[in-house]
Amino acid sequence: MTRYHAPSVSYPAGRGRLESWGLGVLCGLAWLLLAVAAGQGAQPWRHPQAAWSLGLGAGLCVSAAGMVWWRLRAVPTGWLCWRQGGWSWHARLDAAPRDVARVDLVCDVQQALLVRVRAAGDVPRWLWLERSRDPLRWDDLRRAVWAARR
Repeated sequence: MTRYHAPSVSYPAGRGRLESWGLGVLCGLAWLLLAVAAGQGAQPWRHPQAAWSLGLGAGLCVSAAGMVWWRLRAVPTGWLCWRQGGWSWHARLDAAPRDVARVDLVCDVQQALLVRVRAAGDVPRWLWLERSRDPLRWDDLRRAVWAARR
């Protein structure tokens, strides 16, 4: 059986445009749906149930917006590295690496990858890796992610 080895690569990870836009659009749609519901005859001054429903919807929208803000602030930044058939995570490129047990490919949309990074004894991290961060190394990263699946 022939084995294909991906080249060594270090790729920057952090908050991506795709993730930011996607979460922002979802949050905006929630607010839009709430506004449409309010505009289609929910009259809180006549019907107390409508007031409770709109209040609950507004509370959920505020909660969702808070969770989006927290997620975008908590996105891990650093470098995901593939060397000699193994993964490592560097908080900074000159920092000591942390070994990564697995990198699972969750979604591949050609211009971006959603991966779940699992370090030994740590909670999984979800990373959106985007081509725009380093176009010259993008193909090497994709080869490494796909080679690690075999």
